[in-house]
Amino acid sequence: MATKTSRSQTSRSTQKKITEMQLIDSAFFMTWSRLRHVFYEGIKAVCDLSVTQYRILIYLTSSKKNGVGISEGCSALALSPSLASQSIDVLETMGYAERIDGPQTDKRARNVRLTAKGYECLNATEEALVKKMEEVFSGRSTVYQSFLDIMNQKSAIIDQGDAQKYPISCLLSLFERLATTAERALKKKFGLNLVAYRVMQTLTAEDMPLRMGDISYRTETSPVAVTRAAATLLDCGCAQKYANLSDAKAIYLALTKNSQPVNQEASMVMAALIKELVMPYVPATQLKAMLKVGTVIQQDLAKSRTPVAALEVEQLVPAEE
Repeated sequence: MATKTSRSQTSRSTQKKITEMQLIDSAFFMTWSRLRHVFYEGIKAVCDLSVTQYRILIYLTSSKKNGVGISEGCSALALSPSLASQSIDVLETMGYAERIDGPQTDKRARNVRLTAKGYECLNATEEALVKKMEEVFSGRSTVYQSFLDIMNQKSAIIDQGDAQKYPISCLLSLFERLATTAERALKKKFGLNLVAYRVMQTLTAEDMPLRMGDISYRTETSPVAVTRAAATLLDCGCAQKYANLSDAKAIYLALTKNSQPVNQEASMVMAALIKELVMPYVPATQLKAMLKVGTVIQQDLAKSRTPVAALEVEQLVPAEE
C-alpha cells in the first residue's frame, strides 16, 4: 500500500510540475508575441529589412573592426548558412554591411562588418523600437509599466550583439532565436510548428472547446495560421473539431486524450529551451517581469471575449470532415 501511495504522490508531483511549466512558457510566449509585433513594426518604421536581415545587422555590432565570420553568426542566430548568405547579400547591396578578408588562414573565408550606413540604420531602428515599446506597454497597468521600466534599465547581458547600446533589438533577436530553435525541435519530435503548440497551450488552459476565432484572438495569431495549426493537430489525432447544432457557421476545436502525452512532453522541451537559451542571458528580474506581463495579457484577452457557456458546449457535436 505504501508503494502505491508513493507512486500516486510522485505522479501528482510530476503533473504539477508539468502544469507549472505549461503556465510559465504560455505566459512567456504571450509576452514574446506582443514583443514580436513591436519588433516588426519598429523595423518597418525605419528600413525595408526583414527580421532576419535586421538580426544579422544587430549581431555584427558584436565585432566592429574585423567583422564576424558567417558560420559564427549562423550558430549564434540559429540561421541556415544559405539564409544567412542571402540576407548578407541584401545588406551589402543596400550598403549596410560589407564582406572583408578575415584573419583566417583559409583565404576563401570572409568576414562581414557594419558600414557607417548600417550603424545609422541600427540607431534609428533601436530608437523606433523604444518608442513602440512605450506605446505598447506604458500607462496600461502597473505590471506593464514595471516591465517597461526594467527593460529601460539596459541590464541585459544578451549575446546577440551590443546589448548595452541596442538592448531592445538584442532582446528581441534572442527571442527570435528561441522561436526558430523551438520550431525545429517541435517539428522534429512531434511534427508540430510553434503556432500548433500555442493552440494546444490555449486549449489546455481553457479545458473546453473554443471557437476558432477565439483561439486566433487569444493567441494573437492570424486566423489562417490557426486554421493550418488546427489541421496539423487534427491529422495527428491531438484535436477534434466540433460543430454547433444551433449555429451551423460556428466551428470549435478541442484537444483529445491523445494530445496529453504530446502536450506534456512538448512543454518539457519548451521549458528546457527557455532555460538554455534565455535564462543565462536575461536577468531574473526581467524574466519575472515578462512572465507577469504574459499572465496579464492572457487574463485581459480572456475577459474581453465572451466565454463559451456550458449550455453552448452541450450543443456541440463532432464535425464531419
